[in-house]
Amino acid sequence: MTNSWRSFRPKPTDASALFAACMARNRKAFAVGFSDTASHALAVALYVAHARQDAEGLSQVERLAVEQ
Repeated sequence: MTNSWRSFRPKPTDASALFAACMARNRKAFAVGFSDTASHALAVALYVAHARQDAEGLSQVERLAVEQ
């Protein structure tokens, strides 16, 4: 069995869902005052957008980070 990090990469549709879920989790956590949780969720969304080379996703993360 090979230990390849590529095998852990989500499929594009999975990554889209993960990005959306992290952005939603960020908003919910921020709304109820869990700023650390919100920032961690945003960091995961940033990582996913970067890994997918998703310029629009990166812009969304940047805008939300500035707002919060």
